[in-house]
Amino acid sequence: LMANIANAKVIDVDITGTLDGGIRGYGGSNIVIDGVIVHDIGVSALAGECGMGIWFGDYAHYENQTDGLLIQNCRINNIGGVGLMRGDGIVVYNAKNFTLRNNNITTVNRMGISAGSDCLYFKINGNYIVDTLLAGIDIEPDAHYTASNFKIYNNTIIGFASRFLTATAGVGQLFGIDVHANTSYGKVYKNILAAGQYGTEAFHIGNHADEIEITDNDLIGGAVVIPLFIKTFDGSGSKHIKINRNRAKGTCKSFALIAMSEDVYISENIFSGNSSADGYFLSVATTLGLNVDYNRSSNTTNFIKSGDAGDTSNMKVTNNNAYTLGSGIEIVTSGLLSEVIMTGNSLLCPASSIGIYLEVTMDGAITNLNLRGNIIPLATNKIYVSPSATGWDTLTRNTRSQISVAYNGMQLFELSTNSNIQYLNNGWL
Repeated sequence: LMANIANAKVIDVDITGTLDGGIRGYGGSNIVIDGVIVHDIGVSALAGECGMGIWFGDYAHYENQTDGLLIQNCRINNIGGVGLMRGDGIVVYNAKNFTLRNNNITTVNRMGISAGSDCLYFKINGNYIVDTLLAGIDIEPDAHYTASNFKIYNNTIIGFASRFLTATAGVGQLFGIDVHANTSYGKVYKNILAAGQYGTEAFHIGNHADEIEITDNDLIGGAVVIPLFIKTFDGSGSKHIKINRNRAKGTCKSFALIAMSEDVYISENIFSGNSSADGYFLSVATTLGLNVDYNRSSNTTNFIKSGDAGDTSNMKVTNNNAYTLGSGIEIVTSGLLSEVIMTGNSLLCPASSIGIYLEVTMDGAITNLNLRGNIIPLATNKIYVSPSATGWDTLTRNTRSQISVAYNGMQLFELSTNSNIQYLNNGWL
């Protein structure tokens, strides 16, 4: 036990066979753990909680925060983990100014690396993580705690959520990298991920997360095609999220599920689904502020699909290029869909589908739309907008019956202040 030790180093030690942890500590400062081998920890099926690789933090001594911790070049293998909260390769909480880098972590019974409550100013980089029961990397403060100011980059995670989840093994965070509840100011970039057999999402952003960026990551071929690349909510939403320049080609069914969130940017991603019947690039619900631009998407049923968008406003979809098996953009709402701009998109969808479809259900309403300059070359019906929608662009006079089912050459609306007539046609759609 390394308790409140300063300027300590543990180098080139081989640790095996312990029940509760290879190395455990709390408090202290300027601690280095370098080149340590930790293996076969907590593998005995004892009652209670046991089994961690390297573990820093102790709620029983929470007044002692670790300041300055470096764990590098360690090999951690076969961490058994008996109980709901055991089985991590490396776990750190109540610490600041720490780095976890260049570690090799294989076959753990929970997370590969976990950073928890009150972790501040830390980096997780260059680690190779294989065969985890749950998430490869998990940033998850407990309830009423936070974690902030972190970078997760250049990690390779192969086989996250690779084994069957039993009742004693932990909770169901079957993600590659999980940026969970109450996290802020985090950047996750240049990581390579491959899913295990039970993976559900490559990236997960939990409720009340703020200022999180997921950028330049790759989801490569894994054991299965997983359902989703990224989700931004878990019970409630997140805000100020950037999802940029990520790549996934045939490795997951859908790209992004955005709900109960605020100020989300999705740009320059390259995505190809697996041609499943219900795949999409984006599904959105109850979101304030959404920018979707310069993405390339193919082999999904829809580019944007919302069974019920709820109250969604300030939505901007511009300059995307999408090939779909069904309608390009299909949004239904029972709430208020307002301040929507969809311009400059190229939507290559079948002739029997609709390029852009906006409809209401129940007490839903649609208002303040700008649908200019989209290219929809194949679909016979280019744009459908609910007859109850109001506030097209800057126009004050709309003929709703004429634009309910629009097609090439049909008059769309007449400007109320001059004699110009605008038409739907391939020239500006």
